[in-house]
This record gives sequence, C-alpha cells and structure tokens, in this order.
Amino acid sequence: MSERKFSRWADLPALVGLFLAATLVAVVCAAVVGAAVPEMEREALLFVTYAVQFSLAVAGGAIYFRRRGERRLFRLGFRWFDAPLVLAGIVIVAATGVVIEPVLNLFPERYFEELTEMIGSGGWSILLTVVAAPVLEELFFRGLILEQLSRRWSATAAVLTSALLFGVVHLPNLPQMVNAFVVAVVMGYVYLAGRSLVPVILIHAINNGIAYLTMELTGTQSSDMRELIGNDTIYWLIYAVSAAVVIGAVAAIDGGLRAKGDGVRDEEENGRTKTDKITLHEKTADEESAK
Repeated sequence: MSERKFSRWADLPALVGLFLAATLVAVVCAAVVGAAVPEMEREALLFVTYAVQFSLAVAGGAIYFRRRGERRLFRLGFRWFDAPLVLAGIVIVAATGVVIEPVLNLFPERYFEELTEMIGSGGWSILLTVVAAPVLEELFFRGLILEQLSRRWSATAAVLTSALLFGVVHLPNLPQMVNAFVVAVVMGYVYLAGRSLVPVILIHAINNGIAYLTMELTGTQSSDMRELIGNDTIYWLIYAVSAAVVIGAVAAIDGGLRAKGDGVRDEEENGRTKTDKITLHEKTADEESAK
C-alpha cells in the first residue's frame, strides 16, 4: 500500500492550525465541564482544559506525520540520554533567568499577579506545572515542530522559529512570553544536541518546579533576586557569573547549531542521493523486465 505524502511547506501551518483547533475544542470542553460540574476546583478545570488542548494537538500532529509517511516520531529513548547535557541545560536556564530578570521586572506587577492567580496552588497546579506542561509542551514544540523544521531549515532558524511559537503560546502575559522564548532557545539546542526529548522534559520540569516553589515561598511569580539577597556586591557577582555563563553558552549554542544545521543538510542530501539511486535501480530493473 502506498504512503500518502504531504507537501513539506504545509507542515508548520498544519501544526499551527491543529493547535488552534485543539485550543478551540479545549475552550468548549472547559465551558461544558464547568457548567456540568460547577463545584469543580478552578485548578482542576484548568488542568483538564490544558490536557485536552495539548493532547489533541500532539495526537493531531502525530496523525498528520504518520499519514505523510513518517515512521518515527517523538524521540524518547534513553539511549541518547546525556546527563552532562541535562546539567548544562539546567545551569544555562538558571543563569539566563538571572540575566533577564531586570528586563522582566520592567513589566507591570499586574502581569505577575495574573500569572500567580492563574496557576493557583495545590495538587492540580503541581501536576499541571511540573508534569503535564513539560511532557506535552516538549512533545509538541520540540518533538514535532522543531524536529520537522530542523530537517529542512538551518538549525538556528528552526530553533528560533519554534522558540518564537512557544513564546507566543504564553501570551497575553508578556513577561511569561519573554521568559518562555529564552528558555525555549536553550531547550532547542539541548534537543538538537541530544536528539532525545527526555533531557528537555527533565529540564523543563525542573525549571517549572523551581518557579512554582519560588511562587509558593514568595507568593508571586515576580522575584527580585537583588532584593532577596540584600547585598549588592554578592548580587552583582552572581549576575556577572551568570552573564559569563550565558555568553559562553550563546557562543557554544551558535557553533553547535551551525554544526547541527550542516549535519542535517548533509544527512538529507545523503538521503536524497540514496533515494535517487534506488529509483534509478528500480527503473533499470523495470526496463530489463520489459525487454
């Protein structure tokens, strides 16, 4: 049975369309469940809505690529697991958070209050923030979007595009969008470097867990490290070290992305060459049979 093929230019619009459709279904589902079970906790309803939205998006993307002929989706194997890479990712994400904190603090406090109120607290919030979000978001944004884009775009373009989409999904909360974009760039490099979703899921979960714990301890998503430390000398020392880590990481990421981009293009070129040879061989065999 022949496999149905889809035009590659349609991949990104198709995934965005699937996500928007899943969001619409999730909103309708939330309205129905909320009306049918008015006593349901707000955090529980938020979890159900989120789970429906991303589960449908991930499933829809998987079906789309399966029908197009993709045989392997979602690289979840531990064979490529690289513990030092995970540790490096955690350190880079943490350092980046320190560096961009002054930028985030420029936004009005109401953004952080809205985010804190939306997330809430308790078991449902922890399940959503530390478990569901890392797994489902990484499956969709790194496992589907970045994986497919990196096969035909340069690694840098693929990572930045997927990170931009990841940031946009966190709108209308502007500080969360900025933070999500920066974190997604790091996640993109980690994914392309290891070609496994396990490290990025772990990094995402740890990052969200730290953010949730900070929120529980301070009562807000807005955390001024300088104020918490209470010593400018120590703060600026930490900031300088974090900035050095980020600068070094940017240089490493740039070199790594360029190398990955060249590797992907070489792999695709080799794949096309093998396909051409097979096609030529089959054509020759058919001509000899006809004779």
